[in-house]
Amino acid sequence: MSPYASSLQQGDLAPAGSTNANQSLAPYRSEQWEGGFKWALPGLDLSTAVFRLERPFANVDPVDNTYKVSGKPGSITASSSWPWARSPTR
Repeated sequence: MSPYASSLQQGDLAPAGSTNANQSLAPYRSEQWEGGFKWALPGLDLSTAVFRLERPFANVDPVDNTYKVSGKPGSITASSSWPWARSPTR
């Protein structure tokens, strides 16, 4: 799979109480991958896809009390559809 989409979004604002309170983190780069297939039969269309989204995650580090990016978790979603057309009755 290769990146399907890549986006840049504003970094989070550090919360009050952290050593870098009210400072904005660097912009986040998110990436999304998609893989799937489509299959057309007479009167039936099948499709399925799998998506993976990765976005940086930030929290306050308990060691130095600094709000910073601590990982880049990913989520996976699957989707399927199979609409069909009924033959008209005679």
